[in-house]
Amino acid sequence: MRKDVKLKVIHELWTACYEAEKPLIFDEDNAASKYRDAEGWTIHRKRAWITVMSGGHYDFIDFSIQANGLETGTAESRRMIRTWMKNLSIFIHSIDFINTKPIRNFPSLVPPNTLAATLANHGKEYIIYLADSQEINMPSYGWPRSGDIIFELPKGLYKARFYSPAEGEYSPSKVMLEGGRQIRLSVPLFTHDIVIHIKRTSQ
Repeated sequence: MRKDVKLKVIHELWTACYEAEKPLIFDEDNAASKYRDAEGWTIHRKRAWITVMSGGHYDFIDFSIQANGLETGTAESRRMIRTWMKNLSIFIHSIDFINTKPIRNFPSLVPPNTLAATLANHGKEYIIYLADSQEINMPSYGWPRSGDIIFELPKGLYKARFYSPAEGEYSPSKVMLEGGRQIRLSVPLFTHDIVIHIKRTSQ
């Protein structure tokens, strides 16, 4: 029931258990939702994305829904956590997630104080979730971040786009990538988290 982020622990646990070929469910994560504020909901957004990008399923208790007439939650929770969870659902169903699997250490380099979780359909589609991995009591928690990531792709041409888990939208910019070699990709400035969606366009 504390505002712990623990992204690295979640990622390592879910990717380690993935090969068991059984459903993996992060059930009733209410570590931060009891606070019913932007900090707690942001932690839940990041924990939800890291779980799904690590091959698991995520659910949590939304304490903004009460028996006193707030069955739909508060205006703030609908604008934040419930919209953010909808964004995640829409995004994951927009990709061929059935044929993806989590892979560890896909980017060999990420910006300082960030963690990457990757779902991959090898040679076809890669989804990299990049998040500020710091705990809430650390001095630079929540600071805007940017930097480069390094990874390798099989031969072919790919298109990379950047997606905001908070806004539920892609940025207008697209980057063309040539596989068969090490790639250094500059990630634009983001706060808390960003998604890099890479999809093959040709041989």
